[in-house]
Amino acid sequence: MKRQYQQAFAIVRVDFYKDKSDHNLANCITVKKIVWDLETAKSEVDRLSSINSPDSNYFWQTTRVEAK
Repeated sequence: MKRQYQQAFAIVRVDFYKDKSDHNLANCITVKKIVWDLETAKSEVDRLSSINSPDSNYFWQTTRVEAK
């Protein structure tokens, strides 16, 4: 059975204000949402970066979503 995937873009937040002694990245990284096009991803990263704490860093990452 061949799997089908669609390209998507994850909006990711890294929180630097968390406990500095905690080296588990899973406690600092959050996938905020998944969007389907690059322009939406870029504009959402810009929007979130402008309104949130400087201790949080937003970026987008290309990913895949398995189609059912």
